[in-house]
Amino acid sequence: MSILFKQRRRAHSVNVQCEFYHRAKQNGLTPFAEYKHLNSRFDIVLIANGYIFAIVEIKNYLDPNREHRNVKQLNKYKGYNTPVFLCRNFDDIDPIIDRCKELEQRYLNAIATNQFGGRGAILYY
Repeated sequence: MSILFKQRRRAHSVNVQCEFYHRAKQNGLTPFAEYKHLNSRFDIVLIANGYIFAIVEIKNYLDPNREHRNVKQLNKYKGYNTPVFLCRNFDDIDPIIDRCKELEQRYLNAIATNQFGGRGAILYY
């Protein structure tokens, strides 16, 4: 028996998340998916020198009724003093990865010059 595959209008967020993870690895970043911290579960975090330097939230819906929840969740994540990126589709992946590569370099430079006493750096963007 065969099941007919019906393509969706937009890619499911788990597919976007998998593709982001894959491309991040290809670009030399260290991603970790579904990272849980306190009462938050981040879709993807990017790690350098043992610290999280960026959070990526994957959302593929454009429903205005759900946008409020989106903003509330992103504001909560920004409270961690770590850059947060919203990735809505496959086209968002490369620009976010490019920005994250820049952030990683700034982060590692800040640690190398001991601007933060050897601990994790807070980057303002």
